[in-house]
Amino acid sequence: MKLKGLPVTDGLLAEIILLEKKLQADLAAEEERCRVWRDRELALLDQELAAARQATDRSGEASSEQARSVAREEAAALLRRTKRWCQCLEGLKDADVRDSLSRHLRGVLPEASRDHPHGES
Repeated sequence: MKLKGLPVTDGLLAEIILLEKKLQADLAAEEERCRVWRDRELALLDQELAAARQATDRSGEASSEQARSVAREEAAALLRRTKRWCQCLEGLKDADVRDSLSRHLRGVLPEASRDHPHGES
């Protein structure tokens, strides 16, 4: 056998085969190191993702609780204002309410003398 014009001896062929086997072994070892590194990095990324999800969940829960607390406070304040307003209304005399209502209704409802079927004055 000849390799680019050089005769290949059994010793040279054996060396080439050994070198090829070593290269294959080195390649397999490198592939294994890459797999180990990839798996380690993926595990770290999974841990970071889990931690970020937990932080997001805690943040969301805190925000929800804060929003509920604000809503409870606003509802309580509205209820207090409404109760005060109702107490004021309960304190009004019936005659005062009738007089006020009558004034407002006169402004809203048409008078009998100006109420024409064809809109004429």
